[in-house]
Amino acid sequence: MASMVGDVGNDALRLGYRILLTALGAGVVFGRGLFQLASRLVPSLGPSASGGRHHTGRVRERVTAAQQAARASGLLARRGR
Repeated sequence: MASMVGDVGNDALRLGYRILLTALGAGVVFGRGLFQLASRLVPSLGPSASGGRHHTGRVRERVTAAQQAARASGLLARRGR
């Protein structure tokens, strides 16, 4: 009888952990969905669309340098031809 009570207690404890983990997972999923909805409704919460603009000058310089290198190697036709 005592081992049966112990088994039931262990089963109840395992069930409690399963319920806890399921609730935690559901809360995380719900929270992420709520945050995504809020970030769509309020643009300042979401990732900024202008976040990469400060690198535009560097990217343009790299593109220009790559074009010049390609023209010098003959892979790219020279301008005006």
